[in-house]
Amino acid sequence: MGKMIIVTGAAGYIGRRIVFRAQQHGHKIKAVVRPGCDISNMPWARLDNIEVVEIDLASDLATTAMFEIMRDEQDESAAVIHAAGSMAGDDDVQYAQTIKPTQYLIDAMKQTGLRRLILLSSMSVYGYLALPKNSQLDETTPTELYIRQRDAYCRAKLSQETIVLEAAQMHGFVVTALRPGAIIGAGCLWTPRLGFVKSTIGCQLGSNAKLPLSIVDHCADAVVLASEKYAVTSDVYVESFANGASGAFEAINVVDDDLLTQQQYILLLKKHTDVWPRVVIYFPWRLLKLLASCLAVFEMVWPSLARKIPGVLREATLHARIKPLCYSNARLHDRLGWSPTLSIEEVVRLSSQNSEKR
Repeated sequence: MGKMIIVTGAAGYIGRRIVFRAQQHGHKIKAVVRPGCDISNMPWARLDNIEVVEIDLASDLATTAMFEIMRDEQDESAAVIHAAGSMAGDDDVQYAQTIKPTQYLIDAMKQTGLRRLILLSSMSVYGYLALPKNSQLDETTPTELYIRQRDAYCRAKLSQETIVLEAAQMHGFVVTALRPGAIIGAGCLWTPRLGFVKSTIGCQLGSNAKLPLSIVDHCADAVVLASEKYAVTSDVYVESFANGASGAFEAINVVDDDLLTQQQYILLLKKHTDVWPRVVIYFPWRLLKLLASCLAVFEMVWPSLARKIPGVLREATLHARIKPLCYSNARLHDRLGWSPTLSIEEVVRLSSQNSEKR
């Protein structure tokens, strides 16, 4: 039997697929989109059991607006999926479009009594610098300490998780923070973990590091599976309230089973697409690591140098982007019963075919 699920960011790259998958699972959905958003091209635009609600989550009125759509949902099984947020922008943009909306959402849930929350976070929250090369990154890996060396997106995701963790510990929320890796799918095959492209020239940063790829449809499946659970295994200590109720917070990494190295994925892009440039300058991991370490020393002696160092050459950022590591998705399988339906090569090939048809 279906349940009520409220999805923020329902028109986003992942959000649109979450709504579609949830509807396929028989759930009723309130799809929250920005005012004036064109939903005609959404895969769920004409499906049953979907109510579209226009709310500006960055507005100071967002808490009241979200309260209005939540207050009639008294079923304890109802869930809120928070997939809204900015993928780019500086700290001011991230505060306005990611951090504030999360707080507004939490405030609305407090007023209505809804407790089940699934947050779409990111694997960017981990502290990569302290990990030995080729070690395993999993949910027990500490989150980032060197936040000033990381980008605004990482800092925003850490702030989001702090907000929802407090809601779990202080207000009895039952939270699952899903942490996808580099999301790929139709129209989104590039990842900064490969390097960067300027015009027709590309810079390849490393070659042998595994990519923590997450196929967008697989990520949507994981979100829906999480929303169907109510009781979760808490990763943190949470005291019970006088009525016996207790909050919980769990983190689950969302990456695919068969992960490719940078070079293996580049070969797929070359084979099926024109995404990879013809002229490429290659920088090996060891050279980049040495250069970033040297710049870190110079920065201590010459603090004003910090403003001139490219973000990717800051040690914490470089290690987060291209350090050779292993990535575990055991918790994704064990706790959610997730299983893949596509291969990475299929996604790259199908994306190319769809582009050609358009």
